[in-house]
Amino acid sequence: MTGVGTHASAPQNGEDPIAALGYEITELQSLISRKLDPFKAAVLSITHLSAGNTWNVIPSNAFFEGTVRTADKNVRQEIKNLFLNC
Repeated sequence: MTGVGTHASAPQNGEDPIAALGYEITELQSLISRKLDPFKAAVLSITHLSAGNTWNVIPSNAFFEGTVRTADKNVRQEIKNLFLNC
C-alpha cells in the first residue's frame, strides 16, 4: 500500500497506508468464510506486516504478505481471482 507520509500529530496532511492495509486484511480474512463454498477446504493466512520505522510518523508505505493453502487448484484460482477483486 502506498500513501503519503506525515507526522503523527498531523494525520490530516497525509494518507495513511496502515489504515488501508488494516481494511484490506479484514476483507481478505473474510474471503474464505464468505465467498467460497463451505465444502471447499482452504486457508488464507496473513503472516507478515511491515510499515514505517519509527513511532511518531505515519509512513508512506505499508506491506503485507501471507499464504493460501488448498488441495484444489480450481479453488486456488478462485481465491486468486477474489484477491485481485478485493
